Amino acid sequence: MENREAFSTSKIERLDNLFSTAPIAFRPQNGGAYEIPALTLRPDIAPGRSGFGAHVEGPDERRPVMGD
Repeated sequence: MENREAFSTSKIERLDNLFSTAPIAFRPQNGGAYEIPALTLRPDIAPGRSGFGAHVEGPDERRPVMGD
């Protein structure tokens, strides 16, 4: 029962903050971070990182410009 209440509380809080929470900074698909047409992350973009975290830009990363 506690898990259900905690889950409900977390979802209510998430919805209450939905419009003030920053969006996830995913790398743009056509912004140069992914090889086209395979849509795989370029190896020089997030070396040593894998999984979900490799597809999210860190605060110190700049978005690659087409042609870089």
